[in-house]
Amino acid sequence: GSHSELGQDIVERTDERFLRLLVATLERERDLQPARIGIDSPLRAARLLIRSASGAAYDAKTAAEHRRHIAELVRAVLLGMRG
Repeated sequence: GSHSELGQDIVERTDERFLRLLVATLERERDLQPARIGIDSPLRAARLLIRSASGAAYDAKTAAEHRRHIAELVRAVLLGMRG
């Protein structure tokens, strides 16, 4: 129905804004170089972070574990980009 379509539209717009925010951050922070981990653009690096975070729930038993998994993934990727 129209409620589910509206909800989907809101989620998609929120996802797009979050993606743009990540890209802008990666572009602004000169010490973060996606090429250091074999990625050719801030957009592709941002998409990698989002895809990785979506899988962080895989073996999490609690919300706290899920948050920790996301933090570990982001930290590993950012450390790689800093070289």
